[in-house]
Amino acid sequence: MPQYSYLLLREHTRVCEQELVGALVTLDVAGVTGYTAAFERFKKAVTEWVVESDEGRELWFTSANDLNIGDLLTYGVIDNEVFKIYMRKHGVTVKMAHSLTGDQRRSFDEQLVDGKEVVCDDCNGEVDVSEAHFEDAAWHCGCR
Repeated sequence: MPQYSYLLLREHTRVCEQELVGALVTLDVAGVTGYTAAFERFKKAVTEWVVESDEGRELWFTSANDLNIGDLLTYGVIDNEVFKIYMRKHGVTVKMAHSLTGDQRRSFDEQLVDGKEVVCDDCNGEVDVSEAHFEDAAWHCGCR
């Protein structure tokens, strides 16, 4: 079954405060191709859950008729058995869903390696990126 992952961010986030509010969601969706079709199927299942179930209708009103992924996560709906029945009915399985908050904000381009730890295999000096090369299964800083 195809798997689709989404990063859902609140559109009105206060960037000046480095605040990030959103969710990371991964769905398995049977019988569809593409991210848009998969998410539309998920939305259709959620809509049917709201229209037909007491739990869904209650959360719809609790959310002031503005039900979003944050509401599903805050109120523990993802693990609710009635909710799962509606998901399965539409071929949807929520594989993973996590809230994201300000302290989880990281740059896509954040360096994951401490360059000071990468040393030349010959002289044990720090490898300067402009001079570095990999040769004979060893890093060299340009000391050769």
